[in-house]
Amino acid sequence: MSAPCSSAHEFPDTLPGLLDFWRQSTRRETEAIERDDWRGLAFLHEEKVRLLRALDAMPLEDRDAFQPHLRLIRELQSAERANASAIDVKLKALRLEIDGLDQSSRALRDVRSAYGHGREALWQSYS
Repeated sequence: MSAPCSSAHEFPDTLPGLLDFWRQSTRRETEAIERDDWRGLAFLHEEKVRLLRALDAMPLEDRDAFQPHLRLIRELQSAERANASAIDVKLKALRLEIDGLDQSSRALRDVRSAYGHGREALWQSYS
């Protein structure tokens, strides 16, 4: 897993620093999705929630500072949507795999029941 170990992460105290941290975190999330590292992704998601709270907690007078960074913010939001889409694709593939395993399991149970209890006594009565 690539997730950092710290659960009480100190975030940068400037908007550019917070946005850079967001960019790095989103990149690490993309990598975790590609590796199917769901625990690492969950940790990174929790970290991202705390980061977004830090952004939301900025004083209102600092909100004007977002204006020069709108392009970067839009890129980050787009990367977030791409990560969500990648997770959806992985989830659909896993659901198909689970459905296939369920069908195989049912078929094996059916075959097993054909060899089930009482069959031995039936065959022995013919000998």
